[in-house]
Amino acid sequence: MIDSERLAKCEVVAFVHAKSHSQRVPGKNARLLAGKPLICHAIEAALASQVVDAVVIDSDSEELLEIGSKA
Repeated sequence: MIDSERLAKCEVVAFVHAKSHSQRVPGKNARLLAGKPLICHAIEAALASQVVDAVVIDSDSEELLEIGSKA
């Protein structure tokens, strides 16, 4: 979790929104793709961009928030 003081100092913040439900693919953001949960691919891509100072994860699922915090 990022604190508000650190967030205020960031120039570029990426927001990753991950819903816990999907009509076509239930639990899609927690499903593994190439050995990692799908949400981790989005977070890692943002961090690897060398443009993003911080990543904020938004979800209605505690499970996804926990997965994302470990990415």
